[in-house]
Amino acid sequence: MRALHNRKWTGLFLAGLILLSGCGNGAKVPDTITESSLVIDADGSVTAHIVDVFDREYYSVDDLSLMAQKEVQAYNQKHADKPNAVTLLNIGAVEEQRDSVIVSYRFRDSECYTDFMDQKLYYGTVAGAAQNSYDFVQMNRVLYAPSGESSIVSGKLTDSAEKLSVKHVILLEEPICVYCPYKVKYVSDNVSIKEDGSVDTTAVYADKYPVVIVLDR
Repeated sequence: MRALHNRKWTGLFLAGLILLSGCGNGAKVPDTITESSLVIDADGSVTAHIVDVFDREYYSVDDLSLMAQKEVQAYNQKHADKPNAVTLLNIGAVEEQRDSVIVSYRFRDSECYTDFMDQKLYYGTVAGAAQNSYDFVQMNRVLYAPSGESSIVSGKLTDSAEKLSVKHVILLEEPICVYCPYKVKYVSDNVSIKEDGSVDTTAVYADKYPVVIVLDR
């Protein structure tokens, strides 16, 4: 099951359709979604919707569900100091696409997501990122404003260092669609902003060039 988290499960490819509940305040989360996505809430919790296709000749949804439940239970028992570290929200086949499977988790915070999914994710303030071994300045390539303003080097952002330090930032290294809790102020130059306001990292090498998403608050 862990292989699914790492996106390395043999025969799995991103596809499918999933119903969403809830939404972010910064991006309009649609009622349906056709790709794997992260929904990050203002309180720091993360909902991950993983949409994959699998070979029914070798796996069943029931078996997958049982494995997922056991893994979540084992993780929560190991991390009893973090109540509700991981919650399995849903797992099942997609009616319209019989070869697709949907797995939805809710994580206490980005740290739990990183640990459980084995995918780097940080959500917090810019100042907090530095305390978590992220050198925001060194990570910088070029950040631009989605509003259409000219691209600018992050070292010369319109925000002062003090104002920037308290703004929230999302850092990740995987191809996925991200729904943010607040309006996006700056993003790294290796992503695209979709019409619904979400940040799409699927067309870039996010694992080689970390994605930086600075929010407006």
